[in-house]
Parts: sequence; C-alpha cells; structure tokens
Amino acid sequence: MYLRSPLLDPVSNIRLETRLFRTVRTGLVRMLWRNSDCVVLGRNQDAAAETDLRFAAEHGIRVLRRASGGGAVYHDPGTVNFTFLSDLPEDGSFSLRELTSPAVSALHEMGIPVSFSGRNDLLLPDGRKICGTAARIHEGRVLCHGCICFDTDLSRMERVLTPSAEKLGRHGVRSVRSRVACLRELMPEMTAEDFLLRLETELLRGMDVIPYPDALLPDGTAPDEEAWPELIL
Repeated sequence: MYLRSPLLDPVSNIRLETRLFRTVRTGLVRMLWRNSDCVVLGRNQDAAAETDLRFAAEHGIRVLRRASGGGAVYHDPGTVNFTFLSDLPEDGSFSLRELTSPAVSALHEMGIPVSFSGRNDLLLPDGRKICGTAARIHEGRVLCHGCICFDTDLSRMERVLTPSAEKLGRHGVRSVRSRVACLRELMPEMTAEDFLLRLETELLRGMDVIPYPDALLPDGTAPDEEAWPELIL
C-alpha cells in the first residue's frame, strides 16, 4: 500500500500516520508527506530543553510530540517525510538500517550516494546529515519514519532547535551547525514537490495506491485513545 498526503498540516499528517499504523495490521505500507513549519519532538524529549519556544511562538512554528523515540527535528515544506510500516519479525527484533533501506535504495537510484550511519541518520559522503530516522513498535507492527532535508530552511532550523549540552559537548557549536545539508545542493533544478514525486516513483513500484479519503476515519482522527501527536505549541 502507498499513500501520499496532500496536506501540509503536521497534526493531520501525524494523525494519518498513526491511523495507518494502528489499523493496517499486515503487509507493507509506505507514505510520503510534507509539513508546514514545525518542530517534532521525540516521545520522551523535554520541549523547553530542545526548542526555543519563544522563537517558535513568534514565528508560527508548531511544536508537537510524536509517538516514536529519537531526537527533535524541524520540518518545513522543503522537508520530505517518509513512513514505512511493516510486520515485526517473530523474534521481536528489527534493524533501522533494514527498515530504512527502501529510502536509501530510492536515493541511490536518483544518483544520491547516501549511507546509513550508526546514529540512525542518512549521510552524504562528506559526512553531512540529510535525514534522521526513528521507529516504534506496536502489537506486532513496526513503524519507521524519517525526514529528508531537500530544501529545508537550515537557518530557521538552527534558530528554533536548541541542541542538548551532550550534543554541544560532543560536536561543538560549529560542528553541530555544519552537520546538516540539503539535497537541493545536488539537484538545483528540482523543487521539494519535484523531489517528492521522483521519490514516489522509486518507492511505488509494485504497490497499490490508497486514495487519500479512504485512509481517514470519518472525523479525521486517530482511531484510539493515543491520538498522536501531542500538541505543545
């Protein structure tokens, strides 16, 4: 199954992702989506420690918490997000490297030589990060998602995200700022929408397309009490 969300609203998109995760109980599901400006926190992160909440409020940047772990990420319409859902192996184990492999293969087909790092990131050959990933398990299903910086506003990202003391101690401020890249450097003729459609072509082979309205409940919300995301700002 494959779905591309036509929305830019982060609350609606994360609820749609949750809807698919909780109700499609077998087989592969792939979803591509983009958001308006927002920060999405990992499940257990402290919003005040990871985000400049005053800057976010002043600039209309939503702050939300997702159900998976991992770090805080910044999305804007230049960021292309993917979600992959699959069955959890019988032994309960999974590898983010394996779960993310369809995205890596698709990027390779597009001539982008990314590799998967030990910290669950996709990196360019020069070591700069173009995508972070995270995962969650629920009732025999596993969700893997990531956000690809295609034409993300990195200066805005830098301003609204406040790296933890651990990150600053490990990398230094300059290193943290220089660790992220946008793929548009390599594909200047493309827009984020162009890139999403090209990525879709690579991911869609052999998959049935889910019409967007068919992927929603009548009220457009997640089908359980855990109606992620938690809206902070």
